[in-house]
Amino acid sequence: MIEIRDMERGSGKTTKVIELMNEDLNLILIVPYKKMTNFYPRNLRKRIFTIAETRGIRLNKVILDEGFMYNKKDLAEMYYNFGKNNTDVISYGTSQQQ
Repeated sequence: MIEIRDMERGSGKTTKVIELMNEDLNLILIVPYKKMTNFYPRNLRKRIFTIAETRGIRLNKVILDEGFMYNKKDLAEMYYNFGKNNTDVISYGTSQQQ
């Protein structure tokens, strides 16, 4: 399953991701940049990775933070692997430039 949630800036995307990660201990978060882990509580940071850190790892449940910020090649490769491995994905992001 792939869900894409295009939400406005400041609409609570990060808060929702934190809630989901606290509810499901098997959920992994992928962020575009490592520094983005600072937006999340310390207890969740061991389950937050960049794309490069997930290469070759089989993932079952994934959230993409800022799903519109990844480069197209990485995003295509990532979604190909998610589909091949039957990975559930929720992508949160804002598509509009501000």
